[in-house]
Amino acid sequence: MEEKPKRSILQGLFILAVIGIVVTVAIHYLR
Repeated sequence: MEEKPKRSILQGLFILAVIGIVVTVAIHYLR
């Protein structure tokens, strides 16, 4: 089932990037 570990790594980085953007926007809105 896990033939391409790179794909999971890319998904993790993408998720982290999205979370970072959401946190930044939230901070701007809270300010």
